[in-house]
Amino acid sequence: MRLKINHKLFLLLFIILTSCNSDKKQLENLINAIPEANYKQLDKPTAKVIKKAYSEITVYIQSNNISNVFLSSHIAKLAKLYFINKLYQESIDTFEIALTLQPKQFSWHYISGVAAQRLGNIDLAIEHLNNAFRYEPSYIPIQLHLIEIYKLLNNQSLANEKINNILKIDKNNSIALFMKSELLIDNNKPKDALLILNKLIHEYPDANKLYYLKATAQRLENKPKLAAKTLLKAGKRSLIYQDSVIENLQKLTTGAGSHLVLANRARNNGHLDVAQSHLLAALTFEPNNITALHNLGFIAGSLGKHADAIKFLKKAQTLDPNNTDIASDYATALVAVKQYNKAINIYNKILTINPSDKTAIDRLDQINQFIEANKSNN
Repeated sequence: MRLKINHKLFLLLFIILTSCNSDKKQLENLINAIPEANYKQLDKPTAKVIKKAYSEITVYIQSNNISNVFLSSHIAKLAKLYFINKLYQESIDTFEIALTLQPKQFSWHYISGVAAQRLGNIDLAIEHLNNAFRYEPSYIPIQLHLIEIYKLLNNQSLANEKINNILKIDKNNSIALFMKSELLIDNNKPKDALLILNKLIHEYPDANKLYYLKATAQRLENKPKLAAKTLLKAGKRSLIYQDSVIENLQKLTTGAGSHLVLANRARNNGHLDVAQSHLLAALTFEPNNITALHNLGFIAGSLGKHADAIKFLKKAQTLDPNNTDIASDYATALVAVKQYNKAINIYNKILTINPSDKTAIDRLDQINQFIEANKSNN
C-alpha cells in the first residue's frame, strides 16, 4: 500500500535525488515541505529542543554530502518530538517525508499509525499499521492497535484473526487474552470469557478492567449479586503492555510539558513513584510550574507525606491564589497535621470565590464539629 504524498514531497525527492548541493531556494522549498510546530503550544525548553531539531535538518542539507539515511533520520527525529508533544498531525506529515527516503522503517510507520489512531483518522492508521506489520510482523503492539480499530469498526473477524496471531507468538499475552474475552462477551459467550478472566485475575489481581469485564460476564449469566461483589474487588491499576517503540521515544523527552504528560500516564496506571519522579523533573525545567506543584502535593498527601504535601501545595496556592482545587487540597493537607485555623481560613477564602462550594462547606462543618467535640472532652 503506497503512501499518499503531496506535491511538496515530490519536490523534496527531486531536490535530494538530483543534487548533492542545495542552493538557498532549494533549501527553502524543502523546509516548506516540513511542518513547523506552533511553539506557543509548548513550554519554552521543549520549544527550544524542537527548534534545534528543525534547524539541524537545514544544517545537514547545506553540507556537501547529503545521505538519504542520515537526512531522513534527522527528519524522523523531528517527527518523534512532535509525537511526544501530541502534535500528531505534524508528526504524521513529517514522518511521511522521512518515509519517502527510507520506506521500510517499520517504527516510523508504526508511530504514524498510532498518531493517526489518536487523531481518529482510522483509514490512515490502518494503512500505516499494516505497513509496519509487513516489515515487523513479530512486534505485538502493532496488532494490538489494529485489534482496537477493528473492534471499533465492529469487524470481529479481523479482530479475532489478529488476537490469534498474537497468541501464536505469546500464548499468555494478557492484553490479547483480555480482548479475546471481550469478543466472547460480545458474542454472548460469558462462560468462555470467565475461564480467561479468572486466570488473568489470578495473575493480575490489581488490574481494574478485568473485574469490570468479569462483572459484565456474570450479569450476562444472570448473576447480578455476584457481579456486584466482583466490582467491589476491583483493583486500582490499568492492564498495560510493553511498547518499546513508544517508550523509547521518551529518550527524546525534554521540557516540563513532556514530563507532565508522562507523570499523568504513570499516575493513571497507579505508579505514583514514577509520576513523582517525572513531576520533580518538570520542576527542574520550570520551578514554578503550578500543575507539577499541585500534583506533587496531591501525591505526597496520598502517600501520607503531609509535610511535603504542604510545601508543594503552599507554593502552588501562592502562585495561583484563586484556584479552588489547589486551595482545597492545601487545606486538606493542613487538616492532616492539625493546622485547623489555617485550613479554616483557606476554606473561607474558597467560599468567597465560590459560595456554593460543597466540599468547602462540608469540611468547614466537620472541622468545627471536631473542635467543639475536643473542647467538650477537655
